[in-house]
Amino acid sequence: MVGLPARGKSYISKKLARYLYWLQFETRVFNAGQTRRRALAPQKGVYPSSDVSLSHPASFFDPDDMDAVKRRENIALQTLEDLLVWLNDESSSVGILDATNSTVQRRLAVLDKIRKTAHPCTELLFLESCCYDWSLLERNIRLKLSGPDYSQQNEESALNDFRKRIVLYEKNYVSMNESAEEEETPYLQLHDVGRRVIANRINGFLSAQATEYLLNFRLHQRQIWITRNGESIDDADGKIGRSSSLSLRGTKFAHALSVFIKQQQQIWEEVKTYNKSRVKAGENKEILTSQEDITRSNFQVWTSIMVQAVETSKFFPEDEYLIRKFRTLNDLHAGQMEGLTFSEILDSHEDQMNLRRQDPVHYRWPGTGGESYADVIHRLRPIIMELERLDDHVLLITHRAVARVLLAYFKELDWDRIADVEVPPGRVFCVEPVSAAELSDEIS
Repeated sequence: MVGLPARGKSYISKKLARYLYWLQFETRVFNAGQTRRRALAPQKGVYPSSDVSLSHPASFFDPDDMDAVKRRENIALQTLEDLLVWLNDESSSVGILDATNSTVQRRLAVLDKIRKTAHPCTELLFLESCCYDWSLLERNIRLKLSGPDYSQQNEESALNDFRKRIVLYEKNYVSMNESAEEEETPYLQLHDVGRRVIANRINGFLSAQATEYLLNFRLHQRQIWITRNGESIDDADGKIGRSSSLSLRGTKFAHALSVFIKQQQQIWEEVKTYNKSRVKAGENKEILTSQEDITRSNFQVWTSIMVQAVETSKFFPEDEYLIRKFRTLNDLHAGQMEGLTFSEILDSHEDQMNLRRQDPVHYRWPGTGGESYADVIHRLRPIIMELERLDDHVLLITHRAVARVLLAYFKELDWDRIADVEVPPGRVFCVEPVSAAELSDEIS
């Protein structure tokens, strides 16, 4: 990572790591700030006094203080060393160095260490975050005050100290596209977390995956709702995999779902209107937001092309909702087991059920079109891209396996937990992607 403080580097690192891990690339973020704070922590067994601070004052980041410069360089390179040691493990795929790396000298030192230490085939990509949106930057700065560097300070002194830190970093900051020495270095530069993107010398499969994902970043506040189709006739009979019309219970759920979503829309608009009035009145600086965050969002309803999902959407008026159908949202294909109950499968294909229990994520149903959860992950990649890109609210009416995979992405679940995600019938999950100042999406 590259960028001044409060530019959303940790947010971008976390989002990118989540996506690559969901794609089944072992990914980890290494944060230089955590390394710096660990260096201040009391030794094991020593009880810290109440006045011990686990942060450095702004003066520690003065580029004219050569002793502090050397210490910061050592911290950054130690964090990089930890990353490279981890990356040398055969199971590791992507390491992200979350640090400012704001000078050409620092970046060249990072590049030199990687070339000397890492495997010759290791891909390298610098990712720079620039922020020109004043309201976004101000929100980032204020939310930094609740972080570990300032948890023991009052708001005014913390804010003054952090602003001084930014000014000190700005003295020697050189952007990637301003450095003639780095013209051949692969980098991606994000302005306002995706409003504008500059790509330079992007090569390699994983770099391309990361670039494609980052091109779809949006900060617009919205809600993503995820639910299963209403009960179908096959569901009621315990049969898996086929298109099937809704039962009476399923039709009742479909109607209730449309009423519920309408109510949630109204609540959302009321909250946004209230927040907008508070911002105008200057009552709450922590909810400062850009103009697009306080305008009305449209609402889309996405379904699979399976009958039970399409019928679940039938009570949403097409003049109020954009209804879209995606084959990629279809249920996990059960191959030759389509239309059978699990009891029937156990009776006639006990060997397959045993294989499924041993590796539920990678087990693929036998027969034409049979899929595994891993197949569904890669099938849903364009859906994730579109969800990240979209400014509108969206309701996804899909199926249990697909809902599990989507929730695994938003909840950052380990691969081996995907098949165990609870998605009960009649439950609607809400995801609220957060701003660049925060670190994890909210799921209710």
